[in-house]
Amino acid sequence: MSWLVLGLGLFFAIHLLPILAPAGREQLRLRLGAQGYRGSFALLAAIGLGLMIYGKSQAPFINLWLPPLWGQHLTMLLMLLALISLVTMWLPSNLRRLSPHPLLWSVTLWGLAHLASNGDLASVLLFGSFVLYAQVARLSQNRRGAQASVRRCGLWRELVVLGVACLAYGALLWGHGYFAGIPLIALS
Repeated sequence: MSWLVLGLGLFFAIHLLPILAPAGREQLRLRLGAQGYRGSFALLAAIGLGLMIYGKSQAPFINLWLPPLWGQHLTMLLMLLALISLVTMWLPSNLRRLSPHPLLWSVTLWGLAHLASNGDLASVLLFGSFVLYAQVARLSQNRRGAQASVRRCGLWRELVVLGVACLAYGALLWGHGYFAGIPLIALS
């Protein structure tokens, strides 16, 4: 469990730096240069993510609650919504008019989806941390004036977003057993 906590600490420390200490972030950018700062940030984030993945895979199973049976259905629905929000981050559509934070909403939905199906301590630490961070980041960006898009798009853009999200959803259903170790669909 210590690797998971260490990974979470590293990952979120560097992600919270711009929120909690914007002056410190600017000092680092000046000292390292824009490229050096981005490279260091990416390297530390990757190390933190790697530690989280390793730590989650090695963490003992400590059950906190038994997820309800309907939690799996809720997970499937929330994951589809999370993917639609994620795709909205990159593809213009009217959905961007709902919020200036499609990525943060995607992370929130992803975390809540996994909390609906997992009641163990390692899962609560991992997914709960991401939900909490995404909402802190959203509130911080709102305080700094983040605004949703005002651009109107044709309906076909929503269809493209939905199509790409559904393709990603299918790929994740199929590949979940390979990258997370927990198969979601039986392939016979």
